[in-house]
Amino acid sequence: MARFAYTARDRTGNAVTADIEAPSRKDALRVLAARGLQVASVAELAAGAAPKKAKPAGTPAAPPAAAARIPASSGTAAVPTRRECLPFLEALHDLATSGLSAGEAVRLLSVRIKEPRLRALCGGIWEQISEGAPLSRAMAGFPQVFESSITNLLQAGEATGSVNDTLARLITHLTEQRELRRQLLTALAYPTFMVAVAFGVILFFITFLLPRLKTLLTSLGGKMPTSTSLLISMSEFATSLYGIALLVAVVVGVISFAGWRQTAAGRAATDAWLLKVPLVGPFIVSQTVL
Repeated sequence: MARFAYTARDRTGNAVTADIEAPSRKDALRVLAARGLQVASVAELAAGAAPKKAKPAGTPAAPPAAAARIPASSGTAAVPTRRECLPFLEALHDLATSGLSAGEAVRLLSVRIKEPRLRALCGGIWEQISEGAPLSRAMAGFPQVFESSITNLLQAGEATGSVNDTLARLITHLTEQRELRRQLLTALAYPTFMVAVAFGVILFFITFLLPRLKTLLTSLGGKMPTSTSLLISMSEFATSLYGIALLVAVVVGVISFAGWRQTAAGRAATDAWLLKVPLVGPFIVSQTVL
């Protein structure tokens, strides 16, 4: 049985420095987490030798690239997304307020939750916590689920011993954000539908009806109004090879732009453009800053 020296903070935020006996460093971390302690460092005390330099508990045993790995049994269909952020925080807060430590709460969630993506997320976070990483760093290993502002606030809550209060504020903010997004989508549903119908009617008129009316209009003789001539020219161009090629080019351009936005450079550039748009930029900032 080895002995480990540790420094940690209890639930009230007070610093604790003591020794503990455990078969391994991982077992020591689990015991300390079960006691509700936020571990800062752990060092093994060798018999008859000076204590080793304290090893930060937040340092993962695996390389940083492995921080976001998903249990192999989860499958590719169970890769967590941004949608799992709020359910995870709500479940974690419910268990944490009942007296469990954050690490123990995550362990229980990884075992009891049935939803595949949320279970994979909890399993991945618990794997990092069991290796010594604090909750905020374990969650930061899943940037596709948790924004950096969320993990930074949790890190501050861990330092001050107010993780539960931080989780409650995050849940309130994300819930309000989700409700506002739902109301916005509901308000835009009808205008979007009407625009789509109007575009379809115009496209049907230009490509189908107007070519059939062209013969009738020409047989009437006389000079056609400018608007009518313009409509006929647009119809001829839309149904020609050049019009079809232009439509294909537009579709390819939209798909390419959407793919470029998924990259880090593309997302940074497009977000910078959106922030410069009047009204849109301030709205986005109000929805992302916690």
